[in-house]
Amino acid sequence: MFAAAEEAARGERDVARLVEAARTEIHEAGPAQIEYVEIVDAETLEAMKTIDRPARMCLAVRIGSCRLIDNISVDVPPEGS
Repeated sequence: MFAAAEEAARGERDVARLVEAARTEIHEAGPAQIEYVEIVDAETLEAMKTIDRPARMCLAVRIGSCRLIDNISVDVPPEGS
């Protein structure tokens, strides 16, 4: 999640790219089963394609018998920055 959030902070707004960055980081960390990784509108929780307003990355991952659920704010710099 943090790798994707860092990419967003550097200006990446494409949700598909950010989700893929998070998935890659999770897979590289070790054996895990990803249930979902999504970036959603921070207020409505609706799925987004491009980050153009406050957003959150939400995920659920299974590691062994443990199910981890987390979310993080995904902030992008103002356009033109």
